[in-house]
Amino acid sequence: MSRTRWQRWRLPFICFLLAVGWFGALWVIDLRGEEPRRALVAWEMLKSGDYLRPTIQGEPYYNKPPLFNWLIALCYQIFGTESWVVRLPSLLAYVLWGYVNFRVVRRYLDAKTALWSTLFFYTAAHYLFFGTVLAGELDLLYGFIVYGQGVVVFHYFLRRQWWQLFFFSYFLLGLGFMTKGLPSVAYQGLTFIGLAAFGPWLRAAVEEDEFGLQSSRASSFKERFGWLLDYRHILGALAGLAPVILYFWYYDQRYGNGDLYLFNLVEEASQKSVTEGGGLEIVRHVFELPFQFLIDHLPWVLLLPYGIWKGWQREGLDRPFLRFCIIFFGVNVILYWLSPGARIRYFYGLVPFFFTPLAYWMLRHRPLKMRYLWIVLFLLAGLRIVYNYSILPYQQKTTGTIQLYRQITNDALHYAAGKPLYTCCEADTILVDPSIAGYTLLRDTIFIPMYTPYQIPLYLQRERDEWLPFQRDLESPGIYLSTDTVGGKLLEEYQVWDDKTLRLFKIE
Repeated sequence: MSRTRWQRWRLPFICFLLAVGWFGALWVIDLRGEEPRRALVAWEMLKSGDYLRPTIQGEPYYNKPPLFNWLIALCYQIFGTESWVVRLPSLLAYVLWGYVNFRVVRRYLDAKTALWSTLFFYTAAHYLFFGTVLAGELDLLYGFIVYGQGVVVFHYFLRRQWWQLFFFSYFLLGLGFMTKGLPSVAYQGLTFIGLAAFGPWLRAAVEEDEFGLQSSRASSFKERFGWLLDYRHILGALAGLAPVILYFWYYDQRYGNGDLYLFNLVEEASQKSVTEGGGLEIVRHVFELPFQFLIDHLPWVLLLPYGIWKGWQREGLDRPFLRFCIIFFGVNVILYWLSPGARIRYFYGLVPFFFTPLAYWMLRHRPLKMRYLWIVLFLLAGLRIVYNYSILPYQQKTTGTIQLYRQITNDALHYAAGKPLYTCCEADTILVDPSIAGYTLLRDTIFIPMYTPYQIPLYLQRERDEWLPFQRDLESPGIYLSTDTVGGKLLEEYQVWDDKTLRLFKIE
């Protein structure tokens, strides 16, 4: 193949390999992590026809908002309720995210930087071998929303189009809130604080002929904070958040406990915040997280020392979008850097803003010949395909818990043939008591059915195509799964946890 033809076809071929790698793993492994819980909530929405109230085994589920479950339920309607369908919404969002990132970076920088920042994001180790494998979790979709939130703020802030800035950014905040809850509020607040602090520095890089704005390093209070105190901020926020407000108002009117649902989302987010960790945990996390971040974003972070030394030193941050990337990443990463419960997937939305300056500097001060980087891309895309058909099947066969969940499911289906099937009787309650300055806003409890690995109720409900209700007592005859020591005829028992035994028994 000639050099010209090779250059013409190398990018489409890499995209083809990546697509095969991403979508080829959909059927290889069972749902894991949080995937079964997302699938279970969406299945119950689909079967009940009630899409406004998330439930698990018929009981209200207050830990996450419903948007991601709506998308899974939509895919269920189109493709059926098989496990692989659960991964489609996030995976499709990830593919679209790369395309949007390419268009955005090309608009504000150049096409080559746009291409390489997107390729870095598509082929970094964490996303290639973890994020797109367990795509049934909501973090890829949520990261895309956070990314859009940042881009919208940058676009309209430079133009001082305050109505558009507040409406569209708060609308995306609302989408993020309906996906994951409170973190979107923190992203919005920290980004606005960052722009208030560094706005003059950002505008100083603006070329008048590009945006119609004059460069200025003015740092008066009005210049920095006046836009935050503008009446359009309140009105734009209310308009953008109107769908969220209406949802929780209607939820409360129809089902009650709308305030409990909302406040539990706040409590759920606070469990991963800096307030939940002790001093030693925070210090340990502060030192560990940067190393984990570097490992998860191999091999491209290996360009970082060269990028900082050559790129920042010689090229600097001469473009407004580069400066915004540093501001957005820097002010928002602090939220999770100081939170001991945080994981890399919690700030997916920041990562393209990290890779964009790196790609920009790399292209101007090339540490390697470009053909070597293309070779690395081919190797990574090929490794993902090999990973799909070697490592993942091996994990599927050798993971004991997955085999145990399948065995429990099969046994329950066997004994429950023609009989009602329930879980029983041990339940948990969670106290929700958010407070501000010592004043308790709400004090209530959430009832949670007996915890069973979510694969089990998901498999049972899907195989029987009917509900697996939770019973608080043993009044009804049938087959029961329970961790309680209860009456009835014991059929099977399983050591699912170190401290508890799951029992399958029959009540006549």
